[in-house]
Amino acid sequence: PWGLISVQAARAHSCDILMGPHGAGLVHALWLYPGSVVIEILDQEHHGAAYYRNLAHLSGLIYFKHSKAELEHPEPMKSQMLERLLVSAAEVISNKASSSLLVSVKQS
Repeated sequence: PWGLISVQAARAHSCDILMGPHGAGLVHALWLYPGSVVIEILDQEHHGAAYYRNLAHLSGLIYFKHSKAELEHPEPMKSQMLERLLVSAAEVISNKASSSLLVSVKQS
C-alpha cells in the first residue's frame, strides 16, 4: 500500500512529525504542511549534511537533528530518548499553534 506516490504523499501530509534516519525517506517532508516537524537521525558520516535541513527550512518546517550514536543504547534508555524527541517536537508544534492566528484542524 505504501508503493503509490499518491498514498505516500497523503500519509506524510497527515503527519505532524516526520522522524527517520538520514536518507531518501526524508524527502517525504515535501508533503508536510508548514509548521510540521522533521527529525533527522544522523550517523557520524552524515553529521554535517544539510540536505533535509535545507528542505525543511525552505518548506516552512521545523527541523531537529539527533545523533544516531545516542540512540544506540539498550532498552529502556533508547525508547526513553525517542519519546523525549517526540515530546519535544509535539511541544514545539503546540507552542507554535497556540501563538498562531491561524490554526488548521484536520477532521477525520
